[in-house]
Amino acid sequence: RVRLIESISSTLEAQVEQNLIDVAFLHPPIHQAGLSEIPLMSKRLVKYDAMASPHDRPPTIRYTRRDAPVLVAELDRPEPDGVEADALAEVDTAIGAIVMSHAGYGPFVVPEGFPSPFKRSETCLDGSPLKTELGTSIVWRSLDRRPMVKALLDICRRS
Repeated sequence: RVRLIESISSTLEAQVEQNLIDVAFLHPPIHQAGLSEIPLMSKRLVKYDAMASPHDRPPTIRYTRRDAPVLVAELDRPEPDGVEADALAEVDTAIGAIVMSHAGYGPFVVPEGFPSPFKRSETCLDGSPLKTELGTSIVWRSLDRRPMVKALLDICRRS
């Protein structure tokens, strides 16, 4: 029996560690002892903007540090004038960022290939190229030897 649960990486990692779910697809690094991972892919981060005009643009929508430490590290870079702007909106998911951007709260950053109807920018807050990549791994309890988990891990290794 398969049940798909969507959540943020920190929650999924804790659920695997607590034996509430068997495996998780999440963004590393993992922090819980007793878990193993197989890196699956890495995507470059891109910035999208729902605002029609580049003038009077609010600062980039932020992700919560606990939920998205890699994205937060990239977005915490200072603005060109050296002053960090306070975000008008903070979200915990990319879907939330798209909704808030569409409502006028500013541009947002997501992994390349994430569907968005908005214009993409190749730069980050300070105007430099956005170089950060976000990885995705499959994570499981290291001692889990059940055939279903082993079969899924074998498929991931072949891919």
